[in-house]
Amino acid sequence: MAKHEPGASVERLSTYLWDASGPVEPSIAALEDALRPWRADRRALPVPAVTPVRRHRSRLLAAVALAAGLVAAVAGWHAYRLAWPAARPWAVTWLPAGGTPAAAARADEVWPVGGILQTPADQAALVRIARIGQLRIEPGSRVRLATTGTGTHRLALDHGRLHARVWAPPGQFGVLTAGGVAVDLGCEFVLASDADGRGVLDVRSGWVGYQSVQDEILVPAGFVAELAPGGAASSPLRPQAAAAVREAVHAVDAAMRGEGDAAPAAERLAAAAEPADAMTLLAVLTRYPGLAATALYPRLGALLGLRIVDPAHRARWIGGDRAAITAWWDALPGPRPKQWWLSWRDGFGPLARAAEPAPAAAAGSSP
Repeated sequence: MAKHEPGASVERLSTYLWDASGPVEPSIAALEDALRPWRADRRALPVPAVTPVRRHRSRLLAAVALAAGLVAAVAGWHAYRLAWPAARPWAVTWLPAGGTPAAAARADEVWPVGGILQTPADQAALVRIARIGQLRIEPGSRVRLATTGTGTHRLALDHGRLHARVWAPPGQFGVLTAGGVAVDLGCEFVLASDADGRGVLDVRSGWVGYQSVQDEILVPAGFVAELAPGGAASSPLRPQAAAAVREAVHAVDAAMRGEGDAAPAAERLAAAAEPADAMTLLAVLTRYPGLAATALYPRLGALLGLRIVDPAHRARWIGGDRAAITAWWDALPGPRPKQWWLSWRDGFGPLARAAEPAPAAAAGSSP
């Protein structure tokens, strides 16, 4: 029988418990088997991936949503501002001559379609043009509201002076005189006319188109068109234009209406024109393309910095080629009309209809 050695047994047990080396101790092995289902897994637990907070994306989406909301709000407001029920009257505030609404001379009124607004010598009228602008009718004027509704607002100036500021697409607002019609192309202008149609169209900003029986013209900001009895309008002139330029322009216009030879007047205009008169020369040549055969064509080219005369371009201009004319409009310094300048006269269809006599109004808004 083997002799029992307690120290050796304890040593084997300690070794096995420490690193599982050495002989297997049956009692410990049995205990391990019993506890094996609850044995710890020494593998590292997986660490869940952390999704970074994309604050910049959230802010971008919020900014886009805000911008879209603002665009929708502006679009809605713009549509509301341009909309106007057919024949709804306009609001009128009466002022002392040279006064302000704070010093109104009389109670506010409304101006119905067909109604006559006649201002006495000591009072002016401030009128809201639907929702698209403002109109000041000076003392001693007589104006009729011809028609009003979404997209079309027309007045008839029998005589007097008015000052209009309009914020609307081209062609929505127009004023008829005894001899023609001025249509707003997005602008501010002053129009004066007597009962025969003699007067002046003074454009303060933007552009105004003017049509008479004879033809039609565009008048830019900083220029005037002088109106003759019967509606004939001069080509646009600077208010500060030299007398020689003014005389030559009137002579050219008269000759082109069949009142003489235009060539000598065109030569005088070319000689008298200053750099600031380039717009006048361009308007004359656009109105009367055949005059490109005169000294006006090379003079305008020089004023625009186009020193070389292109015979082919000149020939196309004389023939009324729109592309040839547009090329020099594009060379004009400063603001220019947009693409609608070639077809702006198409908007006068409604204006011509507005010139038809309106039904007699029961009671005008006259003092």
